[in-house]
Amino acid sequence: MSARPTLGGAPGEEPGERLADRVYGQLLAFIVEQNLQQGDRLPSEHELSRLTAVSRPIVREALTRLQADGLIESRRGAGSFVRQRPAEHQIQHLLPAPVRARLDTFDVRIAVEPVAARLAAQHRTDAELQAIKAATAALIASLGAGEPDGRHDLDFHRAIARASHNPMFLLTLEALDAHVEGLIVPSLALGVEDDRVKRLELEHLAITEAIEQGEAELAETAMRLHLMRARSRAVAMRW
Repeated sequence: MSARPTLGGAPGEEPGERLADRVYGQLLAFIVEQNLQQGDRLPSEHELSRLTAVSRPIVREALTRLQADGLIESRRGAGSFVRQRPAEHQIQHLLPAPVRARLDTFDVRIAVEPVAARLAAQHRTDAELQAIKAATAALIASLGAGEPDGRHDLDFHRAIARASHNPMFLLTLEALDAHVEGLIVPSLALGVEDDRVKRLELEHLAITEAIEQGEAELAETAMRLHLMRARSRAVAMRW
């Protein structure tokens, strides 16, 4: 491995950002910039502490998070190794904002949005259903054109939140979007290769159809599955 320069601030770093979150992003960028491949060993905790200018406990916390997200693996007595390497043409979609913050939002969304979908299936009006279907159609059209637009996807989730008839769901979604810039665009942009985009279309259609048919349990399940897959795409930075 070539000489390693001191790691700079992670893209999207904010003044109040936790050190472990910043180091998480730095290490992710380091894997890409140093062209580390699956199975390659990362520098030791001591070396990473020197490169990032933070304490070893902070580095250890960041490594633990990377391991939990399936990006690296720890081997007793040997160190940390790359488990999944992001592709260069995809990493750009995740680095402009704090990586860990985006993944953390998925945990909240997975807990909240399936319930909103369930309630939407039970309480939506015809006008609200049309708004959901319009957002779905706009999203599918942008995907088909190879130009995914996160606004359509966000409109889709907002429409479902409104159709739940509980304003707290929309407030939660808006708060997450305000806190994490580009809440939806990055994971959406990872799904536009080959025929795999069809999976993304089918996920949204399944949610829409369940809500249209008033199938509350099916809508909840479809939304949870969609968000879990979206998080996996964001973690792996591939399909």
